[in-house]
Amino acid sequence: MVIDGSKVLIDVNRLMEVRDRARDLLIRLDKEFPYIHLGSSLAALDIVNVLIRVLRRGGDCRDWFILSIGHVAPAYTPY
Repeated sequence: MVIDGSKVLIDVNRLMEVRDRARDLLIRLDKEFPYIHLGSSLAALDIVNVLIRVLRRGGDCRDWFILSIGHVAPAYTPY
């Protein structure tokens, strides 16, 4: 992936590992708090996962990430 002319390396196996753990957490959250919007959170999970990994490259946050859809907020929770 290339962002701003520089290559960003993303470990796909790590993305899938984090995604799977986040899915498990979201499903457990849904059992405790059934009023969360599980469908939209699970649908956006891969996108949020990649964006967070790209923004935090090198260990520090270099950009802003604004999650403007409130129903997707639980997908951001595991990070």
